[in-house]
Amino acid sequence: MDSSSIVANREPEGRSEEVLGNPSETLYIRNIEEKIRLTLLKQILEHLFGAYGKVLSVQARKTLRMRGQAFVVFENIQDASRALQDLQGYPLYGKPMMIQFSRTKSDAIVSLQNPQELEAKKVQRRERREYLKRTGALQPPAPKPAHKKQPVKRTAPGERKLNINEDLLPPNKVLLLQNLPQEVTAEILTQIFEAYQGFQEVRMVPGRRGIAFVEYDTEREAGIAKNGTTGMALSGNQVKVTFARKAS
Repeated sequence: MDSSSIVANREPEGRSEEVLGNPSETLYIRNIEEKIRLTLLKQILEHLFGAYGKVLSVQARKTLRMRGQAFVVFENIQDASRALQDLQGYPLYGKPMMIQFSRTKSDAIVSLQNPQELEAKKVQRRERREYLKRTGALQPPAPKPAHKKQPVKRTAPGERKLNINEDLLPPNKVLLLQNLPQEVTAEILTQIFEAYQGFQEVRMVPGRRGIAFVEYDTEREAGIAKNGTTGMALSGNQVKVTFARKAS
């Protein structure tokens, strides 16, 4: 995949090595739109950065201290460096991401390079938490209110999922997405699928929940995107990605 296509129509932002930090496998990202749901943010970042290499983990939290920030951990420094260079300033939900190398190693990297060091870090964290509890600096979280069990919603006739055997469908430059969660929008899908070369547009289907179409320039490019998103999960839904039926 040509990773340069991800940042088309965007001027690269030059930043000094001092600002970017020392190269490492972990990238620190800030200036992220805070309204993005945490699960969707992690999935979008995993697909976006996964175009550059194997992503070991994506870490993000909604705490006051960590809002609008995330960490993406790659398997090696080379992949992390390419992702930083290409995605610097990438407009995620209209806000340019500001990326630099993390100052500390992530647990995922430490566990690969030195498992004993990871165990020592965990012990230090436990001791620090216990100390904060003893001194009263760390208060236990308030219990969450009990939620009423929601009734099972039956699928309306107009919302039935399409039962299509993808093995019988020939390649097409248009992909069909099925089993999408209700809250997923065209904007969210665009953030995921525009990472693949040749992306044209996302088309939602008015009056039909759970399905959408994604169009690419060629069948080959659509096939690459299909392979890259197979098995994708959004908000707990296993999204089915197939070639759309060609118009007869």
